Amino acid sequence: MYKKLLLAVTFLCLFSTQSILSQTNCLAFNRTGSNYVSVPASGDWNFGTGNFTVEWWQYQTVDNITQRIFTINGKSFAVSIEDFVSNKTFFCWVGNGLAFYTTISSYMNTWVHFAITRSGSTVTLYMNGVSKGTGTSSSSAGDGSSTLYIGSEAFNATFFGGKLEEMRFWNIARSQAEIQAKMNTSLAGNETGLVAYYKFDQGTAGGTNTGITTLTDNTGHGHTGTLTNFTLTGSTSNWVSSSVALPVELTSFTAEIAVKSVELKWNTATETNNYGFEIQRSAVSPQQSDNMWSKIGFVEGNGTTNAPKSYSFTDKSVNGKTSYRLKQIDRDGKFEYSQTVEVTVANTPKEFSLEQNYPNPFNPTTAIGYQLSATGFTSLKVYDAIGREVATLVNEVKDAGTYSAQFDGAKLSSGIYFARLSSDGKIQIRKLMLMK
Repeated sequence: MYKKLLLAVTFLCLFSTQSILSQTNCLAFNRTGSNYVSVPASGDWNFGTGNFTVEWWQYQTVDNITQRIFTINGKSFAVSIEDFVSNKTFFCWVGNGLAFYTTISSYMNTWVHFAITRSGSTVTLYMNGVSKGTGTSSSSAGDGSSTLYIGSEAFNATFFGGKLEEMRFWNIARSQAEIQAKMNTSLAGNETGLVAYYKFDQGTAGGTNTGITTLTDNTGHGHTGTLTNFTLTGSTSNWVSSSVALPVELTSFTAEIAVKSVELKWNTATETNNYGFEIQRSAVSPQQSDNMWSKIGFVEGNGTTNAPKSYSFTDKSVNGKTSYRLKQIDRDGKFEYSQTVEVTVANTPKEFSLEQNYPNPFNPTTAIGYQLSATGFTSLKVYDAIGREVATLVNEVKDAGTYSAQFDGAKLSSGIYFARLSSDGKIQIRKLMLMK
C-alpha cells in the first residue's frame, strides 16, 4: 500500500452566486441621493487603443432606469445598465462610441460579478465568469486628464442604485481563466497590470461612518476616491455588510497525495438547492500563463440540508504540479467556483522502463505503461514481426513521469508484435501477442 501524505491545505470557502468570498463590507449607493465616488484624473485611466480589463461585484436594487457603473470623460470609457421596457441591457462605451451591448438577466437583488475586457480590438463581457458576448472597438479608451466617476456620470442624473465592491482596473486583457480564478478572492494589490483596486471594505457596517469619506486604492498608486452626497449612517448611502444567505457553505477542502493519485476531500456545513460538484483540474506549467481547466469528474450534491456532509474524489491520472477546483452547481443551473488547491505529485520515476502490456495476450486493445526518469523527446511505436511499423503511440517531448498508452489492434492480424520505447538516448522493447 502506498503511503499517503496529507497536505496542509484546508480553508473555509463559501460558494455562492451572491457574494464574494473575502469581503465583509461594501458601499451602498442611494440613487435618489445622487451618491457617487470621484477619483482625480490620472494617466492610469488612459488606456488608449491598448488592452484593458475592469471587473467588479454589484448588488443592484433599483430597476427600470439608466444607471452608470463608472465613467471617464463622459462616454470615452463608460459602463451602464439600462432598461428598455422588458429588456435589461448592459452597455459599454469606448472612445465615445458604443463598443458593446447585450441583454442580461438575473442580476437584480443578488451579487453578480462583471468583467469587461479588450484584447486587440475585441471587447468581451463576462458575467459570473461566463462570456455573455463580444463587440469590436479600436477607439481610444479613457482620458488621462479626466476624473473617474464610480456610480454615476456626474453631469447626468444616471446614478447607480445598489452596492459595489471589489472593483479592479487593469491595463492588460485578463483571460476568462484568470478572471474565474480570482473573482472570488481579494488581491494582494501588486499584481502585474493592476492600476487601481477598490475593495470597498471600509467603515462599520450600518454604523455612523461620517468620518470615512474617502475610498482607498489598495494598489498603493494613490488613486484615492472621494465620497459625495453619502449620508454615511444607516443601511443605505453608507458602508454596509456585503454578506447574504449562502446556498452552499464549504468548510474544508483538502488534498491527499499518494503515488500516482490525489484524493480530494471536502465538507459542507449547509446546502441549499445543491445539484452537485464538478471537479476540475489544471496542469501548472511555467510555459503556460493561463490555467486550462478540464472536467475530470462529478459528485452529486445533497440538495437542501442543514446537516454537515462529506465528499471525496480520487484523481488516478496525475503527475507533477497540478491545480484543482470545484464548480458547485445549483439545481437551477447557477454555479460558482471554489478557490484552487495546488499540489505537486513528486512521483518522478528513478528508472526508464517499458512495462509489459496488459492484458497480454489481448484482443483487440491493450494498455502499454512506461516510465520516464527525465524529460525528453519520447517515441513509442509498435512493429510487426518483420519490423514494419504499424502504429505510433507517442512521438513528442514528455516530462519525466509515469504514463500509459492504448494500442488498438482491431485492424491487424493475430500474431506477435513489438512495442519500442525510446527517450533520452535509452531504448526498451516488449513483445505483444494479439489473439483474435
